[in-house]
Amino acid sequence: MLYAAESWGVVLKGTDATAVHLVRGQWRPDRSDRVKIEILGPKPGGRAPRLPQVAAQLTAPTSLLESGLWVDGQELVVKGGGTPTRGTIYGAPAKPLGGGRHVAVAYARTGTAGTARAWSFTTP
Repeated sequence: MLYAAESWGVVLKGTDATAVHLVRGQWRPDRSDRVKIEILGPKPGGRAPRLPQVAAQLTAPTSLLESGLWVDGQELVVKGGGTPTRGTIYGAPAKPLGGGRHVAVAYARTGTAGTARAWSFTTP
C-alpha cells in the first residue's frame, strides 16, 4: 500500500497503480475510469534530469477532492491549479534522484471514484 487514508488508498505493484476504496471493511479497486489522469512529465519511459518536475492533469465529472504525486514511494509536496473538475498538479523530489529507473505515481479522487496511474522514467 503506497498510500492509505480513511477510506481511499493507492496500491502500487511495480509500475501498476490502483486506487482502492474501503467498502464494508475491505479494500476494493476502483476500475470505473471516471477520474482521468494524463501524465505531463516526465514522459513515460523517457529520460529526466536528476531533479525532475513531476506533473499530471486530472479530470473528473464531479469535484476532485484529493490528489497526490509520489516518486519511488516518497510523496511529493505538490502545487496545482485549475477548476474543481479539471486541474494540474506538479512537484519535485526534495533532493536529486540517483541515476537509473524511477517510478512515479499520480492519484486523484472524487467523492465516489478514484484513479491511480504509475509510470517509469530514468535519470542519468
